[in-house]
Amino acid sequence: MISLENIVKQLSDTELLDQLGNSVGADKEQIGAFTQIGLPTLMEALNRNTNDPDGAASLTQALTKHKGANLDDLSGFLKNVDTDDGEKIVHHILGDKTDKVNDQLSKSTGLDKSQIMKLLIQYGPLLLSYLGNKQDEDHLDSGGVSNLTTSLMGMFANNSQGGGNDLLALAGSMLGDNDNNSGGLLGNLLGKLF
Repeated sequence: MISLENIVKQLSDTELLDQLGNSVGADKEQIGAFTQIGLPTLMEALNRNTNDPDGAASLTQALTKHKGANLDDLSGFLKNVDTDDGEKIVHHILGDKTDKVNDQLSKSTGLDKSQIMKLLIQYGPLLLSYLGNKQDEDHLDSGGVSNLTTSLMGMFANNSQGGGNDLLALAGSMLGDNDNNSGGLLGNLLGKLF
């Protein structure tokens, strides 16, 4: 099974960035900037949800509907995302933080809010499909799913080219921590990544 680390690497591939850019009317640099923080922010929101036993149980149940996707063909998967389902997934993952995350990603990447939402709608199902496949492969219960999301956040921190702590702080700020500093954090982080 493809690893999340490999998925993240593929999402920085020029052809895939061009595909995503064409799907929302943006350039690949903007898509790259979005991916660097948008994907970890979604994962951190999932991780926070699974820190609560009810949230972990709810996600574990939801993952049964998202297992079996072929993520080896990432381009094909993203082209064929069910956008209605994707929108429900994003709103479920982010909850009442959806508008705030959208606003901050828009301000930080230069993408407009509709472009941000279109990207989130593709990335949300991608994450759930990965988690669903992993949950099925490893026969994880809700506790195992909670441990998985925590370890995946660690992967993002360890593989963000020296910006790991900033990345986690920024994801936290977008989800409600340190509200006043998210813009500066993103500027610092993107400076390190690009």
